[in-house]
Amino acid sequence: MRFLYIDNQSNEDDRPLSETIAIEDNPYKNFEDKDLVNYLLGELSENEKFYIVEHFLKLKTQTQIAKEIGVTQVTMFRKIDRALKKLRKVAVG
Repeated sequence: MRFLYIDNQSNEDDRPLSETIAIEDNPYKNFEDKDLVNYLLGELSENEKFYIVEHFLKLKTQTQIAKEIGVTQVTMFRKIDRALKKLRKVAVG
């Protein structure tokens, strides 16, 4: 991974390079990560997968997800926590 600290120039996203924190030197790493994430998500129930995708990939808050499915934020926290524990258990083996 390399870091850029150049101001007043832009990258291909038209953002100043000073806003670019890091550029991945290995573009194939994302494919490996995607495969791992897909495998791990495949080990979850449909509900658990929904919670994880909404919260971590779609960046919704626990409160937003809780309102969508009709539960409290505390309940949503517990559901996400259980799903994460299951993911950790599968990942570690």
